[in-house]
Amino acid sequence: MRIVKHTVETKATPIQIWKIWEDVENWKTWDQEIELSRLDGPFQSGTTGCTKFVGTPLFKTLLTKVEPHKLVVQEAYLFCAKVISYQSMRQVDDKTEVTFQV
Repeated sequence: MRIVKHTVETKATPIQIWKIWEDVENWKTWDQEIELSRLDGPFQSGTTGCTKFVGTPLFKTLLTKVEPHKLVVQEAYLFCAKVISYQSMRQVDDKTEVTFQV
C-alpha cells in the first residue's frame, strides 16, 4: 500500500474551500491531472460518480464520508484496486490547513 499526504495553509476560509470542493464538474479547472469529474447526485455521503485523469480510463467513484467544511472521503475503483482519498481542512488561527491524502 502506498500513501501520499500533503498539507498546505491558505487564507481562504473553510466555506470558500468547500464551495470549490463541492463543484465537482469544475475540479479540472484547479487540478491539471483531471480531465472530467461528475457526481450522479448531491455532494454527500453515498453519492456515486466518475472521474477521468489524464492518460487513464474513466473510473467509478463513491463519496463514502462527507462532513461539510471539514472532510471528504472518496473511493475510486480502478482495474483490480481501490484508491481512497481524504481531503480535510481545519481552521488554525486566521488560516485554514488543508490536507490531501491518497
